[in-house]
Amino acid sequence: MAYGKTIVSSNYAEPSHVLKNGKTGFLVNNQPKAFAEKILSLKNQKEEINEISAAVKKDFEENYLN
Repeated sequence: MAYGKTIVSSNYAEPSHVLKNGKTGFLVNNQPKAFAEKILSLKNQKEEINEISAAVKKDFEENYLN
């Protein structure tokens, strides 16, 4: 999060409390196929990736640095 990278994580336990799906990252079912499908779907969506990356970095700075 601190590096402003787009995160794809399992929708299980802690990540679902930290990430806002579609806003500060992506939550998928805890299965390899779900991860692969999400990563491949983002492959050519540079604008969306840039927006999510900026949002996750901002969220981290506002909520976790202080």
